[in-house]
Amino acid sequence: MGTLPPIAQLLPRAGALAALTVGGLLLAGCGGDSAEDPSTADPHAEELPAGAVEIDTTVVGGESPTLCVGPIMESAPPQCSGPRITNWDWAELPEGSYVDHADAPWGEFSVSGTHDPDSGTFVLESVEPR
Repeated sequence: MGTLPPIAQLLPRAGALAALTVGGLLLAGCGGDSAEDPSTADPHAEELPAGAVEIDTTVVGGESPTLCVGPIMESAPPQCSGPRITNWDWAELPEGSYVDHADAPWGEFSVSGTHDPDSGTFVLESVEPR
């Protein structure tokens, strides 16, 4: 069996290895994937503009559902924020075009209408299931 090197010789090597590992992790965090390309950014990340709007998004809720704008938490039902749709009627949509969950129905739709940011509402003009 060979002799083990003295502890004093191992410590500088261990310190150098730790420094390389930490440095590598820091550089990996600065990779090119962290910056979003504007052409591929999520269109829902921005505020919904006032006035006429056409958007493909999730709609969640009962009588006055939410038009999801921004991040959507994938749960059952999904959770999001956005304006309330004042004239939505789930019964007018084709059967199977949305999830009829006990807490709140939801689905993916292409909608057009008018957004009023002052009142936090969206008046629906047309809707198509996606």
